[in-house]
Amino acid sequence: MKKLFKTVGVYPHFKKLLLVVRLSVLLILIAVFHSQGKSETGISRKANMLQQQQTVTGRVTDKNRQPLPGVTIVLKGTTQGTISDVNGEYTLSGVTPEGTLVFSFVGMKTQEVVVGNQRQINVALEEETIGLEEVIAIGYGTKEKGQLTGSVANVKGEALTQIRTTDLIKSLQGVMPGIIVNDRGGAPGSEDSEILIRGTHTLGNNTPLIVIDGVPRSGFGQLSPEDIEEVSVLKDASAAIYGARAANGVIIVRTKRGKTGQFTLEVNSNYGVNSMTRIPELMESWEWATYQNEVLEYYGQVKRYSDDDIQKYKTGSDPLTHPNTNFYREAFRDYAPETHHNISATGGTETVKYFLSGDYLRKESQYSSKDGYYNQYQLRSNIDAQVQKYINIGMDINLRLENEKMPPITTYNVVHRCWFNYPYEHAYYPNGLPGWTREGGGNPVVINSFDIGWNENIDKIAHTKLSFNLNMDWLTDGLALTGYAAYDFTIKNNATHMKPVPLYLYNPETGEYDELTGTYPSNGNTSLSKRNDVSNDNLYHIRLQYDRGFGDHNISAFAAYEQSETDFTYLYAYRKELFSASKVELFAGEEDGRAVNGSSSVG
Repeated sequence: MKKLFKTVGVYPHFKKLLLVVRLSVLLILIAVFHSQGKSETGISRKANMLQQQQTVTGRVTDKNRQPLPGVTIVLKGTTQGTISDVNGEYTLSGVTPEGTLVFSFVGMKTQEVVVGNQRQINVALEEETIGLEEVIAIGYGTKEKGQLTGSVANVKGEALTQIRTTDLIKSLQGVMPGIIVNDRGGAPGSEDSEILIRGTHTLGNNTPLIVIDGVPRSGFGQLSPEDIEEVSVLKDASAAIYGARAANGVIIVRTKRGKTGQFTLEVNSNYGVNSMTRIPELMESWEWATYQNEVLEYYGQVKRYSDDDIQKYKTGSDPLTHPNTNFYREAFRDYAPETHHNISATGGTETVKYFLSGDYLRKESQYSSKDGYYNQYQLRSNIDAQVQKYINIGMDINLRLENEKMPPITTYNVVHRCWFNYPYEHAYYPNGLPGWTREGGGNPVVINSFDIGWNENIDKIAHTKLSFNLNMDWLTDGLALTGYAAYDFTIKNNATHMKPVPLYLYNPETGEYDELTGTYPSNGNTSLSKRNDVSNDNLYHIRLQYDRGFGDHNISAFAAYEQSETDFTYLYAYRKELFSASKVELFAGEEDGRAVNGSSSVG
């Protein structure tokens, strides 16, 4: 071979070509023989598989040997299966000895059987344990499932984490009967999700009362799914204990607590993307022009667009004068990333138990500008201690920092202008300049960015709870005195900055781009507003409870006292006509364009 390539003669290129041909023929022959051998092997294997396949019959019964109709029998790992008839009998063909049959039926434990050489497989299914001794959170306490008579739905935290969503509210959809969740915002970190427990018949579309670890609180949607032990939903008589606040039901949330045992560290990290549920289909510019002509023709008026205009709109041959803009596609991107990390530690002894967790969440906006985000940092500490034989105390602390920064308009405003603007208007001109559109230049690809300003919220929340439980069995069995003091502290800082933005309108007569000042939403002014909210919520609760069982009977009663206090203060300041868009401060503006107000309330 080396000699052939080194040969220098009259026909060097011919010799190289001949070598390539020989090698090609050799490779083809090898491939043919290999394919033939492989084909023969495949045929042999296929024949062996056909010989090994068998038909399995049998009968499915319960533990009392009564036939079970409607049992699903599936060959594991495939979609091949059948259903038992009224006599509990079934037939399944095409089964190999290595296969496993899976028998499943509602209310029965799923059972798996390896086929092997069996041609007949009879199975007796056992009843699934309903779990009547499972403890469920209810109003001011807990109950075993078997003792419940009211309407209570329950879901464990493990089921919520399997859904892999960072929005705890949305994770309830589809896992709890009767729950309807409406997301009316869509912006990252928005609290616009609406929960309806009574479905569409919920009175006034009011959301239910949220009770977190025994304390009525807000911020349910900001809880980390990894911190949840269980969620219970009460309605009707089960929720009556909370009075008028529970007119539309109650959602009771229990967070995880420490357990006796060795130290356990759990780390969860998720990365995902959010997308719009559906993007409306809009008319293209040539369709819009065609319908405009038809309307004008119907009223006996002259057509506005010529056939040449419509053709240019359709082909896109002249994007400067005949654009075709889908503002939805221009203003929103297909996917917006989100990141969620959670680390938790659990453990304890007979006297002290603890659950600690740290959580970080970041969501980005769906806007094509990629401007807008939501960051959340959260720490949780749930500690329980037995200080004496009959006395237990608990200390719960939840600290949360939220930072949201978005353009200074709502998602609704962006969507509104996506369908309000005409398809023959420019989002961007071919040279990259932003186009002037209707309503003071409300171009969706401009107002969805920080070019027009920003709206930033920084919230600092602290939820604390000190509780005790005095077991008074020494006085009489089933008697206990419990109570807690909850202190919630919230600081909310908001700053909104708006500024006009230059937009451009092409002048076909001069061939120039006229610069115009976008007045939406700034009204042509550079402005800054700030608001500071401070709230303190105190709740004191003490309860004497008696709960005792007598054989098949149970007596439960309690007397409680509860007192709440709220202190709220806010301060608002506004300044317009700022001297400079780069110096965004309340003092840097005209004296006439300012406003200050505030208030304070105690209740």
